[in-house]
Amino acid sequence: MASYYRRFIRNFSSITEPLNLLLRKNQKFIWTTECEKSFNNLINALTNSPILIYPNFKKDFILATDASGIGIGAILSQLDENNQERVIAYASRSLKPAERNYSATELECLAIVWAVENFRHYLYGRKFKIYSDHNPLVYLDNTKNKSARINRWRTELADYDKEIIYKKGTKNTNADALSRMNEDSEKKEVNNIDKTDVQGLQYNNQEYREKIDKIKNGEQVQNFILDNNVLFQVKNNVKRLCIPDELIGDTLRTCHNDMGGGHFGIKKTWPKIRERFVWNNMYNDTVDYVKSCKICAQRKNPKPTRAALQPLNDATYPFQMIGVDILGPLKETKLGNKYILVFTDYLSRWAEAFPIKRIDAKTIAKVFID
Repeated sequence: MASYYRRFIRNFSSITEPLNLLLRKNQKFIWTTECEKSFNNLINALTNSPILIYPNFKKDFILATDASGIGIGAILSQLDENNQERVIAYASRSLKPAERNYSATELECLAIVWAVENFRHYLYGRKFKIYSDHNPLVYLDNTKNKSARINRWRTELADYDKEIIYKKGTKNTNADALSRMNEDSEKKEVNNIDKTDVQGLQYNNQEYREKIDKIKNGEQVQNFILDNNVLFQVKNNVKRLCIPDELIGDTLRTCHNDMGGGHFGIKKTWPKIRERFVWNNMYNDTVDYVKSCKICAQRKNPKPTRAALQPLNDATYPFQMIGVDILGPLKETKLGNKYILVFTDYLSRWAEAFPIKRIDAKTIAKVFID
């Protein structure tokens, strides 16, 4: 269940790291104080989650990123009408074994690249700011780094209209909390459908009210029960909450947009709703809601990512750098040649062509040496 809601739990990967270690093959199950702390933090995160907002595509986005020795995390947010930063979504993952050997700069850059790709459907084609507590990354676009890995990442980020801004770790606590939870986070109930609202609105619905009154008077109503004064339908051993008309919109938002919704299509959203709720015309309402979702429309058919062209290193003397190309297969000659092997000198642009019968390393190497 926890993994199902990971998109809405800040620093999920880092919080669950001690628990995930217990699930590895041939790992002895030893419940440590770190496991206990991880478990309690996870329970707290599942029952108390900061309030999320819907993205406003007319405003600039803010992306806060950070990396630690065990994971990377990011927070996508926007400023509200009071100039307060409000969270849209969280993202995090554990570091892979090879990534744990990265330098501090590489880890922080990895966090940015991964976060930008993760939130690509929000950020591509729009201006946004990236807040990082690693000052050297502010000059990422203007300085060539000794690390080939960082230079490659810089190329991947070239397609985005971004501005990287340095923010001290003490002021970047929202993204920096990869190994701890922020106790001052705004909180709301995981369950978006309030029990008191359901009780009152069910009784205002004539169809539901008749069933509720009959059950309270001791009568049996086929396939319906009362649980804590809330009406449920029970069919094929599956208990479904009866949703009054006033809460249909909230229910659809919960299953499609909010906690664990993921903005999936009809094929995935419909089973999720059908297993938990019931109301008249439920399938058609679900189809209409998913088709009219603005965020889903934004995600459809995203433009392909194209890396910026890299300048070639300049040669300082003839034949210091050579380009190789192969043309063919062409019509076979009397001597059995079907391909043309072309060598081009980068400095002088001098080109030489050689006919060859086949494409393999031995043939090409022989022509090159001769």
